[in-house]
Amino acid sequence: MERAWIGIGGGRPGEGRPGPAGEQGAVVQRVMPQSPAATAGLHPGDVVVEFEGDPIHNWMDLLAATGQRQPGQSVHLVVVRDGQRVEVTVTLGVRP
Repeated sequence: MERAWIGIGGGRPGEGRPGPAGEQGAVVQRVMPQSPAATAGLHPGDVVVEFEGDPIHNWMDLLAATGQRQPGQSVHLVVVRDGQRVEVTVTLGVRP
């Protein structure tokens, strides 16, 4: 069975970088080369706060939301980048 994949690694805000603990979202710590995330323009340091309109409170929320989708589906994410909300569409790939 193929599983959907964005192509990012990360954790919760505050892990691996300065900033207040307890922030909401899933921080992108790395973007895999030639991944759906790279194609969509996600960057290390982005914080995913919404997935298809649903709030993302932590990394597990993001993993669960991705796991409910199929490869090839396009999903709408809202990320916080440099303090600004940015909307991104990612076409999910197949998890390697």
